[in-house]
Amino acid sequence: MNFTERYIKMCQEAKEIQESWKKQIGDYVAFPVGEDYALCIISDVDDRPPRKITVAHLGTLSGKPVLFSARPIGSAIWLPTIEQLIELYYGTANVRASEIATDLDCFVNPDWTFDLKETLLRMIMDLKYNKLWNNDKEEWIKVG
Repeated sequence: MNFTERYIKMCQEAKEIQESWKKQIGDYVAFPVGEDYALCIISDVDDRPPRKITVAHLGTLSGKPVLFSARPIGSAIWLPTIEQLIELYYGTANVRASEIATDLDCFVNPDWTFDLKETLLRMIMDLKYNKLWNNDKEEWIKVG
């Protein structure tokens, strides 16, 4: 799975998305490690107190080696896949591609480097939570 630094920051700042996360085996997460991010996949979820997840370390965003040790579950940044973003917005992953394309059309800006995950996240945050991503401040701004 390919993740950009901007997508990780967008997910980290999307508190509504992070709070709706139902942790599952196979979910992708990132953990801040200094100026970098450790990218992981969840290999086990224990919902009993004190809720914890077990992850497999996949590497770092920069590709540099890093000593990765246990991290608190609260520091995990969920990185939804395209399928998970579609399900968050539509309530199901079984949606016609033409419907998604129509909805996404107004969220594609020719000045942006197109990334489907980022664009879906922008759409969700705008239409469900009235928030727009500010690239300069690296935060979601409430509108309206």
